[in-house]
Amino acid sequence: MTSKPNIYRDDLDVIAFEIVQKIEAGRRQTRIVWVSPEGFVSSTLQWEAAKAKLPRPDTDIVGAYNREATFEQIRDDLKARMAEVAHDMLRRAA
Repeated sequence: MTSKPNIYRDDLDVIAFEIVQKIEAGRRQTRIVWVSPEGFVSSTLQWEAAKAKLPRPDTDIVGAYNREATFEQIRDDLKARMAEVAHDMLRRAA
């Protein structure tokens, strides 16, 4: 993907696969994955996130994944987060 992945615009299978690739490329270290209220997906190594003290609300965090995480688990967690974000958007619009 050329831009930051988005759960509403991009295929969740592609996003989950990219996260799995990042885990494998990063010596299988744990990655924190989060989705912004706008649907943008980001991830960083767990130790980098702790060191930088990233101001991520816990509600944006999808999960922490390591080498034991499966593609299906990450994809299903992204789907669940997509449903939560959509529900929140509809609630705010009402």
